[in-house]
Amino acid sequence: MNDSAVKNKPHVAEKDLCSRDTPTALNKPWIRVIINFLACMLLGVNFKNINSSFFTSVIMFVIPMLTDILNHKRGNKRACFFYFAEICLLFVALIVCLLGIFGILCIVNVEGDPNIMIQLDYAFFPGCHCKASYLLLIVFASFFLTVCDMFSATYSFEQVLITNMLS
Repeated sequence: MNDSAVKNKPHVAEKDLCSRDTPTALNKPWIRVIINFLACMLLGVNFKNINSSFFTSVIMFVIPMLTDILNHKRGNKRACFFYFAEICLLFVALIVCLLGIFGILCIVNVEGDPNIMIQLDYAFFPGCHCKASYLLLIVFASFFLTVCDMFSATYSFEQVLITNMLS
């Protein structure tokens, strides 16, 4: 297709650039719930003995979940709330994990509990720490929000029923 055709008919170029992929049978909200549940269980195993590789483990969970969530749009306000809250939590986890992977944060044991600490040689707030279980709590909260999102979604058959009832 030449440039003049694209300029005169922008809808043609837009249509040609769109993906023709169709969702598979596994593209369901309950699949996300199962993946979230398994990730929560696996990330909690041997939690007292975690080290800085924990950041890599969490990010391996967060990135696919964010990719999946951002590929969907929500149709009602209640679902949008859960959708937005889950995206915010996962972005917080992503940022914390990236800071850990880049070496700004590390895992240290304080009184037998793993803590996320800002490196002592970092310019801002060196040595500040919080419990590493808070990062795990974000992952668990993401699971809870995924379940809420699944039950708050409006399915096409529900829209047909509502439309028929109102008319």
